[in-house]
Amino acid sequence: MEQNNPLITVSKMVSEQMSQMAEFTRGRGELRNKMEMILTAKALAANGQTIHKIANLISRQCVDERNKNNLLCCAEMIPTLSTQLTILASVKTSTPDDISVSVE
Repeated sequence: MEQNNPLITVSKMVSEQMSQMAEFTRGRGELRNKMEMILTAKALAANGQTIHKIANLISRQCVDERNKNNLLCCAEMIPTLSTQLTILASVKTSTPDDISVSVE
């Protein structure tokens, strides 16, 4: 069932990406440099948009109005957070000498 559920698949990817970024900030993990962290942040933002689309599709099928509204309320925040993450990653890309994320 898990393999056929796109929401679970994308959510696991988001979780892994967030974990990788957190480990990078501690000087550990799979990400080797600032550019890999930036690319991971952009991929995370794109996956957030995918989750938003899936959540909207699910909400259209929801028969319980309260659950539908809760899902939509949570889903509405995702595009804003994804946009903020994309902007932050773009700014970090344009400032190569910024040491705030360099752990090397």
